[in-house]
This record gives sequence, structure tokens and C-alpha cells, in this order.
Amino acid sequence: MALEGGLTSPSICIFSDSSTYAHYVFNAFDQDHSGSISFEEFVMGLSLLARGSLHEKLQWAFNLYDINGRLGEIIKIHLV
Repeated sequence: MALEGGLTSPSICIFSDSSTYAHYVFNAFDQDHSGSISFEEFVMGLSLLARGSLHEKLQWAFNLYDINGRLGEIIKIHLV
């Protein structure tokens, strides 16, 4: 975990069995695709999940698995 500049992806992946899912969650929070999650991105993500509209929450969940450069599609292999 980085002390300044946000969290980095490997610091979140504590358990190897969940590393793929952790990678998806990390990318969903890393909105600018910088490879780290800023405090602002973290707080905005938590705020959306806690207080966002149903549409916003569904969009976030969809983006969680839309890993091909945000093309707007999910294929079966991403869900397995």
C-alpha cells in the first residue's frame, strides 16, 4: 500500500483465490486508469455504492465486469 498517492493494485490482493475479483474491484474504483486509487476515487466509489441511485449502482456493477476497455459488453468468461 502506498502511503501517498493512493493504493496500488497488489496491496489490495491479499488472498490469491480472490485476486481476479480484487483486480476487477480495483479497476472499478480506479476511474482514471492510473494504476492507483486516489482518496477522491475511493470516497466517490464508496459514496456511489452507499448513496447512489439504483441506475448508478447497476452501472458500477456492470463496469466491474466490463474489462475490455469499457466497450459496453460483458462476455461469459469474465463472469466465471
